[in-house]
Amino acid sequence: MNRMFTIEGRRGRLSYFGASLLLLVVQIGLAMLLYTVTQTHESTYLAGLLMLYPSVCITAQRLHDIGVSAWWYLLFFVPIANILFGIAILFWPGQREANDYGPSLATA
Repeated sequence: MNRMFTIEGRRGRLSYFGASLLLLVVQIGLAMLLYTVTQTHESTYLAGLLMLYPSVCITAQRLHDIGVSAWWYLLFFVPIANILFGIAILFWPGQREANDYGPSLATA
C-alpha cells in the first residue's frame, strides 16, 4: 500500500490496473460519505482531490515500467490524447530488462 504514495520504482500492467481500480472504489466510497455528511455535490470534489496524489504516483510508476519519464503524465491534460494515452499505458508492456527506474519486475 505504501507504494501508492511514491513515484519511485516500477509498476506492471496488472498491478497498475488493480491499484487504479482500488483508488476508484475508495474515491466513490469517500464521495458517497462526503455527500451523506454535507448534502452538497460540491463537497464530493474533495474525494477526487484526495485521490489525485496516489493516482499520479501509480501512473508515474507505470510510466517508469514502460521506460519513460513521469513527465509524460502531462499528456493526460491534452484532450483526446488523454484517452488514447490512458489506454496505451494500460496495455503497453513494460521493459523486460532493468532500466533507469529500477530492475525488471520479472526478476524483482
